[in-house]
Amino acid sequence: MQSESQPDSGQGSRHHDDVDKTLVTALRRRAMDYLARREHSRLELELKLNKAFPGTSVELRSSVLDQLELDNLLSDTRFCEAFLNSRVERGYGPRMIRFELNQRGVREQVVEEVFVGADIDWRDVIFRLASRRGLDLVGDNKSALSIRDWQRHQRYFMSRGFSPEIINCVRELLDIHR
Repeated sequence: MQSESQPDSGQGSRHHDDVDKTLVTALRRRAMDYLARREHSRLELELKLNKAFPGTSVELRSSVLDQLELDNLLSDTRFCEAFLNSRVERGYGPRMIRFELNQRGVREQVVEEVFVGADIDWRDVIFRLASRRGLDLVGDNKSALSIRDWQRHQRYFMSRGFSPEIINCVRELLDIHR
């Protein structure tokens, strides 16, 4: 009678390696599909892969993400640059953009480097936003607002992530009356 613990002939571990390679390939392919659509932060991509492949280990997903970073297909810096440009075009201020980047797992050091490198004039950004909101800031037709109307605009600018100092640049160009 043979014992139940027979030596492994290598078939079990070879099968396990094949399954891991197939899973790694599937994870990498899915990650590259996401990256082909737009830049992602490492955290965003990890969360999407976890959702798409819920049974995979953190180590396996991390190794796939590490390799994507080594291959320069995944970059938090590139994501941060694209995200910053997108948000600036949509009229968001630095506070909101920093908050959103933090929520997406981008390190503060990376955010700071990208912000410094971008050299954005936040006054121009808020002036364009004010113009889109119907405020005329130049010429003889400066918008005249009641204090109440100005406070409404001010709250809006704050909710978009602009500092009080930048918001006051807009206020100085308006005719605000009681």
